[in-house]
Amino acid sequence: MRTYLVAVSLLASILFLIVVPTYSFQYLDFEGLVKGLNGHGKIWFFGNSVIRHSSKCDTDHRSISDLFAAAIHQPVVDMSRGGMRTGRMLDIVEVLVALGLKPKAVYIQVPLDGDVIAQLNEISGVKGFFTTNFSELKHKLNLTEDSQIGSMKRVAFNGHYYGDYGEFSKKYFVIEKQQRTCPETMGVDKDFIAFMYWRNFLEKNADTSAAQEMNRIQTLVNKGIKIVFWIAPVNSEDISALHGSASIQGLSAYKNNIVNLMKNFTVVDMSYTVPANHFADRWCACGHLNDEGRLSVVSQLIPSVASTSHE
Repeated sequence: MRTYLVAVSLLASILFLIVVPTYSFQYLDFEGLVKGLNGHGKIWFFGNSVIRHSSKCDTDHRSISDLFAAAIHQPVVDMSRGGMRTGRMLDIVEVLVALGLKPKAVYIQVPLDGDVIAQLNEISGVKGFFTTNFSELKHKLNLTEDSQIGSMKRVAFNGHYYGDYGEFSKKYFVIEKQQRTCPETMGVDKDFIAFMYWRNFLEKNADTSAAQEMNRIQTLVNKGIKIVFWIAPVNSEDISALHGSASIQGLSAYKNNIVNLMKNFTVVDMSYTVPANHFADRWCACGHLNDEGRLSVVSQLIPSVASTSHE
């Protein structure tokens, strides 16, 4: 009986350590974990759909990670997935490092089309498991104050109702895809495109503190994990054309806050280094790049390789 209890206790402990930190992972996040398990000593490359997306007008459809590997003549493990948030990238690195894996270097995309600081402040792991589920339980038992319940996402812009992502993507994305040309242009419906750039780049959380997450990154660095953050290119030309130059000033201030937060780490800032005609799907304000844009990212990352080499 005693042996049985010990075995059950050990199994429960293992399941706790595996399930709790990864309770909110998507299927492709687990795929990233598997890639990492087979990528000891290699470069891990994290990001969202910008990494792999290409334009229908491209002659070279290779991903940024593949182009990077070819340029530096080193194996690069693509750990990206569409919609991956910066906090989730760190989650995966932490789990793999806890399992004894050590990459040659970790490259993490910092996209400005979204609230990066809010993403970094998302609670994950054991703390996140209990916070999320206990908060949900409190809500179901009507123990949560109305002011504590997250507000609905804003779905209107300049007096026009666009709906949530599922609604406007079904209507407007289809129209833009049907009418796109080679070379790609900004798009057709300028009012909708202005809404997308506002939604993705200009509507930001006022909170610029992420000290806890900086400590989280520092812990990884202290363990010998070499991390390079790269701030992804922003189509500033289209934003300025649609929203005026003042909008870029606001976005720059937000970006500078991020750079300042990460001042103790390696950061490659390429936010305003790519012209509008090197972006793909400009109408969706997704930050997607064509082959010239992806090559530009790679060329700007190459100098960081020397600084991430093991001593």
